[in-house]
Amino acid sequence: MMLATSCGYPTGYFNDLSADNDEDLEVERNDVRDIIRSISGGGDNAITACTLDVYCQTPSICILERMVDACAAAIILNNAATTKQLPPETAVHVLSALAKPLNALAKLFASDTTTTVAAVAGREKAARILNTALHSLGHVCSIIVDCFASPSWSVVELLPVSRLASLATASFSPLFSFICSVIVHNNDKGGGVDVLEQTYRHTLRSSIYAAASSLSNIPELTSASSLDVGDTRYDIIGAMRGPGGEDHVGCLALLRLATESDLLSYTVMDVMSSSSTTNGNNSTLNNGDNDNKPKSAFIIDLFHLHEKLRSDELERGPGVFHGEGVTPKTRRILLNIISHLSLLMVDDNTPTNKDGQHQNNAATSLSQEEQDEILQHLQKLFHAPIMSIVESSKNADLSHAEKIFLICESAFDLSSFPSRLTSTLFSNENHQSNAFVLEGVQSMINVAVSGYMLNPVQEVTTRGSPDMMHVQWGRLRGALILLFCSCANRGLPALAVDALISLNNAECQSIIHQCNAGPASLSNIFDESVISEDVVPAGAFVIVVNNALEGILSMSSKQMVNAEELAVSSKECVRALDNIRESVFQTIVHPSPEAESGSHVDPRPTLAEAWYLTMITLVSVCNKCGSVGMGSYGSVLNRLLSESASTAVLILFNQGVDKKEREDRVIGMSVDGPHTFAMINFLEKVFSIGGLLQLVSQQLVSRLKLDFHGVPTGSKELSGAAVIFAALLRGASGGLPPWAIEGLPSLFSAFYTTCGSSNVFCEIMHIAIGIRLENVPDAAFGCATPGKKLAGRFFETMGEKHVNEFLSKAKEICEKNDADAWRRFKATLKKVCGGKKKDSGFNLKPTFTNWDCERI
Repeated sequence: MMLATSCGYPTGYFNDLSADNDEDLEVERNDVRDIIRSISGGGDNAITACTLDVYCQTPSICILERMVDACAAAIILNNAATTKQLPPETAVHVLSALAKPLNALAKLFASDTTTTVAAVAGREKAARILNTALHSLGHVCSIIVDCFASPSWSVVELLPVSRLASLATASFSPLFSFICSVIVHNNDKGGGVDVLEQTYRHTLRSSIYAAASSLSNIPELTSASSLDVGDTRYDIIGAMRGPGGEDHVGCLALLRLATESDLLSYTVMDVMSSSSTTNGNNSTLNNGDNDNKPKSAFIIDLFHLHEKLRSDELERGPGVFHGEGVTPKTRRILLNIISHLSLLMVDDNTPTNKDGQHQNNAATSLSQEEQDEILQHLQKLFHAPIMSIVESSKNADLSHAEKIFLICESAFDLSSFPSRLTSTLFSNENHQSNAFVLEGVQSMINVAVSGYMLNPVQEVTTRGSPDMMHVQWGRLRGALILLFCSCANRGLPALAVDALISLNNAECQSIIHQCNAGPASLSNIFDESVISEDVVPAGAFVIVVNNALEGILSMSSKQMVNAEELAVSSKECVRALDNIRESVFQTIVHPSPEAESGSHVDPRPTLAEAWYLTMITLVSVCNKCGSVGMGSYGSVLNRLLSESASTAVLILFNQGVDKKEREDRVIGMSVDGPHTFAMINFLEKVFSIGGLLQLVSQQLVSRLKLDFHGVPTGSKELSGAAVIFAALLRGASGGLPPWAIEGLPSLFSAFYTTCGSSNVFCEIMHIAIGIRLENVPDAAFGCATPGKKLAGRFFETMGEKHVNEFLSKAKEICEKNDADAWRRFKATLKKVCGGKKKDSGFNLKPTFTNWDCERI
């Protein structure tokens, strides 16, 4: 406690809420939190590996007990509730720092069912510690609620303790969930559980009201955030956020309590249905039960709270995030909380105890009248942004930029609802009963598609900045991506897929239009502030399909769907990919060189990355489905995977084999990025599927004019596979970045497995070393020159003796077919491909692109 006191906020620290936080002080406070967590068992992974009776004999539990008691003494014993004085901030700080060890103790308390004398004593000790911690938190929150109800308290006085209390509540959510399971599933209330249950319900109720009160009464930002301009890591003093965080901590506390577990969600509803409701902008708390209060009242209160925050947001005006209320992102978190709890209660899947009976403390069934009231409020809340889109689209008094802004904000709102609701936006049945829904969805999609026409290619040398219309359109792309991801539930709805096809193809056509103008051309949309990794990269609509497929795969791994159901759920995703594949391939193999510095942002690398990451997921779907699942659309899958593989191979031929050649003859997009990782990984995966190598080979032979002079007689049927191998040899010779070469051993291993024997593998290598393009002008492809070997210049002068020596070593190595052997193969390959490349001109190993659209 002395250590925490030493880094407490000094007197007058919060007098100027617009000032930046003292970074040194915040760093010191974080260090103290780390120390408190460590010495009290927060960093001890052994906690979950032992029984409760053993853990209760450790020094960590003794330290934790004393620290919890010290917090209680400072918060409760020295601060009676009747005085209505705020507890010391330092004590609340320490209590919140103890969340991790207390969560671990609660988990052990909930899972340990041993009945020895020592175990019973351990449970009693654990129950007392947990009860004291909850009592302290509940006391803090009760005082905060009372202070909000009194006009004599200011934001300056309430902000520090209220912020810490919400942080503690959010951090304690696992503890609340674990104790909830003990109360629900354990009919024996001995060992201190009966007292713990009473404290638990009071603290849960107090914590929720304190969080809701702070959300209603304390602005998220009292002044403009300094995080936006990069002045500080910890923002202004008057930020109702965690240190360096981005959302109102009161809302985060509600989110954690509402979504930590369904069991806790039901208990939240039950606890709040037995307490008094909010009164105006402030919350009053009645610790006694109120049987006359509707069980739906708390959810209705949350609807009203959202209305208030929405009203505050509109009064502040577009782009103003400080002042009364919260940021749009925080308000959308509240939207998610409201819809989650509403649907959970209307569904009435109340949890049961170990005997299969509905638990006494769970929220009981709502009356039909209460269910109807909740659904009416929820429908009104869900339809509001759709109506806003329709009205904005028709408002002739708005500029195009203003219309796009309002449509964008409404799309972000819609994306905050669960898939059960957002999927209805793409339902023919819903469109028939609610015509305005169809009108709103069509307006969103039409604005997004037409935005790609806002890109008149500029071949001027003077660079300008995209105007607000383009910037808001870029944000709308992000909002739609979130909305599509939100509506995915066992795959994507058919109408959503139709929209994705239109958007993807429009994006690809716009990219091709830009590439046709050359690497020096400027752009209104392929710009850092519109379509880029800083906002939303190109290819994000492909990632939507990838995320949907990953979601279905996750359900399969949890045995929620079988192979046949997996295949059925994936069909719309496959349809989307099949309908955009041609435009994607045309775009990523476009011969225009990489965009020059100071021109437009080259969108092709992120598009390629998105496509090949999705193809990797599709391979996993195929492997999970098996022959039974693939059935009716196996030919479509084969076409998608084989054409993707052949396109990846052709991209490798666009690259020169050394730095000078790459500088002198630049063709196509650069391979110096994460999309190359994705391509190499995909090729490895795709060659594990039987029969695809032959399809890829046939496609490559049909695309290239090959000269078989010098190729062993009778081996022409292997020439397509040799083209693949030649592309990899070319990459190892310098066509690929050094970090990409590290992934070749596993790729060669997969290739070898597909070949079936070392003889076939080595024969393909032999052909790959000698195969050339025809010596005619129109045979040129990328950087591969007519009459020259496809494998690159290091193989032009390789004599038959050296070829045989290399093939002999390769056969010896690959026949062992283990990880060490393929690493040795890579070393052998490097030697014949010119050795280690110094000053290759490539960048360091990249990371995969971040596709997050939440905060643009």
